[in-house]
Amino acid sequence: MYQIIDSAPIIIPFVRVKRDLSNIEYCQNHMELPDKNSLFSDFISSLKTFDGKYVDKGSKYIENDEILIGYKDKKFFVGHLIDTDVDKNEIKGIIDFLQNNNYQIEDGEQNTDQPEIEIKIEFNNEYDRVYAKIGFNCLAYIMGDEYVKNDCFNQIRKYILGEEKYIAKTGLTSDNPLSGIKYKFHYCLFYSIKGHLCAMICFYNEWTIKFDFGEIPNPEYFRNPIGMVCDYQKGEEYDLIEFFDKYPSSI
Repeated sequence: MYQIIDSAPIIIPFVRVKRDLSNIEYCQNHMELPDKNSLFSDFISSLKTFDGKYVDKGSKYIENDEILIGYKDKKFFVGHLIDTDVDKNEIKGIIDFLQNNNYQIEDGEQNTDQPEIEIKIEFNNEYDRVYAKIGFNCLAYIMGDEYVKNDCFNQIRKYILGEEKYIAKTGLTSDNPLSGIKYKFHYCLFYSIKGHLCAMICFYNEWTIKFDFGEIPNPEYFRNPIGMVCDYQKGEEYDLIEFFDKYPSSI
């Protein structure tokens, strides 16, 4: 991905992402930093600043099933096939997915003709499946076994069992009623956005993953977040109402 300024080409670090999130390649000017792990880690950290604004770059040389997301000088750049629709919600969903995954970095290929390096990346989703299983079990605890047997949860079930390699990490956001708590608690929250059930699973009030559990038949029930909070040190669990009754200063 190049930006032309005063006839000088500037190489923009970017990720090439399959739109089904099955593959990622990271490309970077190899002259800038020698450590590939640092390159990618720094790039992922920069994604936190995404505010929905980006420079759109259509090109006939980009495949229809892929999107390029670049970042340089505090600007985001999005590359895609000309005449292909891309919106900021899709971009935000991809960025959220990139930020909330564990990666295994493989040796890439260095292009000696141009100052560019490509890093092949594989997802390590074993930890993610643990998060998803805990969230799904918590949903069953709250809503009952019959509820989670609904066919709308087939994909998340297959993901937990390892039959599906990928599951959507939601880029949709909702106000988190627990965002201000100062306790190192675990919690699971469930809320609906656009007819989908979103699950937020957090350990020690720090490590968080958000899943899209899929489209559900009763999204109105989850219009206000419901969930469970665990004080692991005391071995106590609370629903949200019980938690805020016990810890009113957390509101």
